Amino acid sequence: MPVEQKTLKALVIDDDPVITKVVARVLVKRLQMEVREANSAKDALTMIEQEIPDIIIVDYMMPIITGKDLITLLKADDRFKNIPTIVLSALSDPELIKEIFELKVDDYILKPVSPQLIHERVVKVLKNSRERKNNNTSSATSEKSLLYIGNKKSLYLDTINLLSNFLEFSDYEYTPHKAFNSFLQKFHKIVILEKQFDEVINRLIIDKIKTANPQSVLIYLVEPDSTLLFLSEDRQNLPENIDEVLSNAISAEKLSEVIKKYLMVSDTEK
Repeated sequence: MPVEQKTLKALVIDDDPVITKVVARVLVKRLQMEVREANSAKDALTMIEQEIPDIIIVDYMMPIITGKDLITLLKADDRFKNIPTIVLSALSDPELIKEIFELKVDDYILKPVSPQLIHERVVKVLKNSRERKNNNTSSATSEKSLLYIGNKKSLYLDTINLLSNFLEFSDYEYTPHKAFNSFLQKFHKIVILEKQFDEVINRLIIDKIKTANPQSVLIYLVEPDSTLLFLSEDRQNLPENIDEVLSNAISAEKLSEVIKKYLMVSDTEK
């Protein structure tokens, strides 16, 4: 007999019942999920205590107990801290987005919500959640891996070519969203990030990567005249969660030498 597939359960939380119904309709019709709706954080907490959902979609700016309050409570409880969570918000301020991701949520969707975007993000978050459960971040396969985030693809290609005997796999991404999605699938040992985005976005990428896997090594490539280069000469002054600050004009040869140091390659392999 075929194995019956489990029906995934979602909890949608928003003080606007129109929003909860729109999101619920997408999840039911497109993903055949079982959906419960809550119009307050208090009701949501009661529902979660009764039955833990497979995913939570929550508005950030609710009255009385806010979405932020609710997420903070859930993340502090061992029973609920690993529930995949997507935040909804009508605000797009970079500082607010940074604050949202600092709560260790899985994704953020800007209102007004798009049915297609809800569909895509829920599928992605659930997929990442499954892979995290199956992925041991300390496994041998992640010890010799690299993720490059930036637009200098030639530097990436030249570097991995020089490291071909030391890397088991590598990935290249340009956009922050795709980069973090790739990272959550493989938990790369080495992450190279070009300083090409808004500084808030750069910090967000760095902090999210280090939160997901503190063992990852973050190498930050900056402009040759950046003050970060001078500050980093004294390693005690390195910015938080950054392991190396290098010039983005660095050669592939020099970059590969820095990377080898962190890959912990034995003398016999060099």
